[in-house]
Amino acid sequence: MDQQKYEKLLNIKTQGDQKEFYRSIHYHRYEPTSYHVFETLFQEFNIYENDNLIDFGCGKGRLNFYANHFFNVNAKGIEMNSFYIDECNHNKKSYFEKHNNKESKIEFFNTHAEKYKVEKDENHASIILPFR
Repeated sequence: MDQQKYEKLLNIKTQGDQKEFYRSIHYHRYEPTSYHVFETLFQEFNIYENDNLIDFGCGKGRLNFYANHFFNVNAKGIEMNSFYIDECNHNKKSYFEKHNNKESKIEFFNTHAEKYKVEKDENHASIILPFR
């Protein structure tokens, strides 16, 4: 399935690259991970409904919505950029307009990854860096 079909299925908008970004060697600009990468990842990596996924540097929340939709997992997104948290929450609203039975399972937090305290039951973490 191509990028546009996933976006339509999930009722979200996560495409595009960040034009301006935090200038630091420690942080990367927004580049959404391809849905093809998710397909490949989850063919090799098992995730189940009672799992708790954290996506550090979640951008616009693409992985959170994908994992929640296909595996019904609890998904938290950690993002330092408040603009992208606003985008996540806009996407969350759109996602739940189409998939209203999953609302309580997705949360987004506006903080730096190193400041987020991982809970004991959060058993899967994702940091997917762009492929070069």
